[in-house]
Amino acid sequence: MTKLRMALVGAAAMAVAGMASAAPAPYVGVNFTGGGNSIAAQSLDPADVAGVLPQANWNNVNGASGSGVALKDANGNATPVTLTFSGAGTWSSGAGAATPNQKLMQGYVDGTDNGHNDYLFANVPAGVYNVLVYAQPDSGDGRDQSVIINGVSGAAVYVSSDASSDFRNNGNVFVRATATSKDGAGASGNYVEFDGISPVAGFISLQGQSLNFRNFANGIQLVQAPEPATIGVLGVGAVGVLARRRRKE
Repeated sequence: MTKLRMALVGAAAMAVAGMASAAPAPYVGVNFTGGGNSIAAQSLDPADVAGVLPQANWNNVNGASGSGVALKDANGNATPVTLTFSGAGTWSSGAGAATPNQKLMQGYVDGTDNGHNDYLFANVPAGVYNVLVYAQPDSGDGRDQSVIINGVSGAAVYVSSDASSDFRNNGNVFVRATATSKDGAGASGNYVEFDGISPVAGFISLQGQSLNFRNFANGIQLVQAPEPATIGVLGVGAVGVLARRRRKE
């Protein structure tokens, strides 16, 4: 094999490897510790690994509201990101505390009937994120809420606390709600996810709107989304340059 061909093969391999290695990476996780209905607030230990995309070093956030709460990343390092949030109270789902995932789904920020809770992340570094909102109340009784991100009401996701997706009774399985209307297809779930989100002037905002009996959020996770296309284009570009050089020669 000539040196040029070896270079072409190497560049192609780099492009493929770049695309294959790109994967979502946990950035910041918030665990609302909750507390209520005779169940204590539940924190996660730094070494506890929890979530749909597993991560350690969750930020335990107490109470029903807070302003400018400083957040660390999944490696336990300080970040510029802060959280300001407002709810009506705290409560507990009864998910348990035997595993990290149960701890995450145990406490939640409670809302009011037909009211809304607001969550604002500030100073979020530029990039693309997947944003997960964990939503397990204390009963699989069909209470509904919509969740919107960055104020885009037309992209709301609807979640219903149905028995089939009740984290306490379905073997502690995470079920993603994907409905685009109340009680629509895919409404039954215990978390919602928004993919490909970019901060607006450094902010990512969320709002949970109750559609009957209160609204609920056990935690929020910001995940750095992969950008494999960019990596792949760089590799393919290198292949193209080498190929043109070969034709000239």
